[in-house]
Amino acid sequence: MGFPSEGASDADARKILIIDDEQFIVELLEEVICSFTGHEVKTSSQAKLGMEMANKEVFDLIIIDNLMPVILGGDFILQVRNGAGPNKETPFLVVSANPEEAEKKVVNLEKIFFLKKPIKIPEFNKVMADILA
Repeated sequence: MGFPSEGASDADARKILIIDDEQFIVELLEEVICSFTGHEVKTSSQAKLGMEMANKEVFDLIIIDNLMPVILGGDFILQVRNGAGPNKETPFLVVSANPEEAEKKVVNLEKIFFLKKPIKIPEFNKVMADILA
């Protein structure tokens, strides 16, 4: 689902999962990440499919919306962190119009970061780079 870029060498490339029910946001973030970094990106516009992916593959970062049908981002994070999958220690970036709601649920967890929509690309790139540093 990602596409190659000249931004990062294979040794520097990271694996990122984007989960957002708004397909436009998924495509925008994928384009930004691949264009600016060259990281490998996998995407889902459904939380259930995103959970299946998070339970099977190791990611260096999971980017998630909070307000989604079926499961809220904060609940998704708790399930991943408390589950048996390989992403218990993976950092999360919650990108949402209402990140405060997710923050309440995960306040005691480490490596959870928040960015408010609407997304400003330079800010998004900086936050993502800081998380992956």
